[in-house]
Amino acid sequence: MAANRGDRSGKAGVNVDIPGLKGLAKAIRESGPEARKAIRGRMKTAGRVVVAEIARRTPVGRKSWKGHRPGTLQKATSARPGVTSVRIVNTALARSKKFPKGYRYGKRIEFDPAIGGTRYTGRYFYPGFAAKKGEAIAEIAKVLDDVGRAFAQGG
Repeated sequence: MAANRGDRSGKAGVNVDIPGLKGLAKAIRESGPEARKAIRGRMKTAGRVVVAEIARRTPVGRKSWKGHRPGTLQKATSARPGVTSVRIVNTALARSKKFPKGYRYGKRIEFDPAIGGTRYTGRYFYPGFAAKKGEAIAEIAKVLDDVGRAFAQGG
């Protein structure tokens, strides 16, 4: 297992090598859309454990700032499921005269030392991810085991 922490893209991740996962992914791709939708739903549920912890740790301001109402940063954190994985993302953007298309507000709050962030470990996203990583991996493994058994039995 390798954790990708502090990469330039601002994404946190855990890679776990599972024997037979490529074959399972191929079988899932060849199955019907209903099966894929059901699997993605279970993966999203597994990712919500991490999302809830990150939301619990996320700062909530008392007033609007740069077009963001209090709680915007919490609501922008979500789980994006695949059939063999789930990504946790924060899509909040802040706009200013200098950045009319917006900049990644969550990344600024996470890492900007002027706001209280730290350069390498962050304030809420990475600590929340680290705290619930084990639970999420266990839940994803359970989902993949169930799916693998179903496909092995011809379901």
